[in-house]
Amino acid sequence: MKDIEIKNLSVSYDNKKVIDRLSLDFKAGEISVIRGKSGIGKTTFLNCLLGLNKNFSGEILNPYKEVGVVFQEERLIEEMSVYGNINLVYQGKLSKEYVDEILTEVGLPKILTEKVKNLSGGMKRRVSIVRAIINKPPLLILDEPFKGLDK
Repeated sequence: MKDIEIKNLSVSYDNKKVIDRLSLDFKAGEISVIRGKSGIGKTTFLNCLLGLNKNFSGEILNPYKEVGVVFQEERLIEEMSVYGNINLVYQGKLSKEYVDEILTEVGLPKILTEKVKNLSGGMKRRVSIVRAIINKPPLLILDEPFKGLDK
């Protein structure tokens, strides 16, 4: 495992600095938490780290090609089945049995073929979490992963 390095990261929207010359390192094998008030740039930072936002200055050295992500919003395809949504990310490499086993572990038995549009918000959130962790990626990024999650 390798460290992730952020050097002088700056991001602006409409001439307003959201992130100003941020430099930090994330050590491999450690858990890091980014906390702060709403609107200070946490999601913007994560989007830069993931390569989803390239409108920044500075440098991001992220050696990880395989990343599990739970986004702030679900990013699921409503008309597709739960299995289809999870396996889409893994290009059809996960068996239905394996996906069903993991879904059962998180309290979602027998929903493999259910369309996502028929699930509750909490169930959709669990599907998003399963999609992120099922392949045991070396880097896991969670942006408000428990938002809307029921007990």
